[in-house]
Amino acid sequence: MIELKRIFPECCADTILVEKILQRGMPAHYKGINKVGSALDSYEGGDFIIGLVDTDKFKRPDPKIEQFTELVEDKLHDQQLLIKRLPETNKYVIRIHPEFEPWIWNLAFQCDIDPKDEQYGFETIEKLNDATKTEEAFENIKLKKFINAIVQKNPPAIQTLRLWLSKVF
Repeated sequence: MIELKRIFPECCADTILVEKILQRGMPAHYKGINKVGSALDSYEGGDFIIGLVDTDKFKRPDPKIEQFTELVEDKLHDQQLLIKRLPETNKYVIRIHPEFEPWIWNLAFQCDIDPKDEQYGFETIEKLNDATKTEEAFENIKLKKFINAIVQKNPPAIQTLRLWLSKVF
């Protein structure tokens, strides 16, 4: 597998999502929005790079992410995605709204996928949240199956992510 060095996902679940969408290897994993902001800020090449973060109501805004002020696509209403660019660069941020877990939970229902199904085992969104918040998420077969099932259904939000993430190639 190749490492996707120009995609900076914020958390374990975002990293798994990128892996399932692109099917080209594992992106570098950054734990926290501040580390994504620092990685985007310190990247010196002129290549297209992209950070994937969510909107966590319990965290303070990251000043480096806040510099991404040029609105490229506003898909908040229908896909809960916002794509911004750092002006005059090839640096982009995709922001998932609100947080990853409610976003993917809602996508599942849009795709007629039941998170409670025994192959996934997420009786509640809190159980999904517990599964996504640890490093063991990378080894969690049920979590990976759940995310992959949604990716395979290819709803509009996944199509948008696929389009933007594939721009790194």
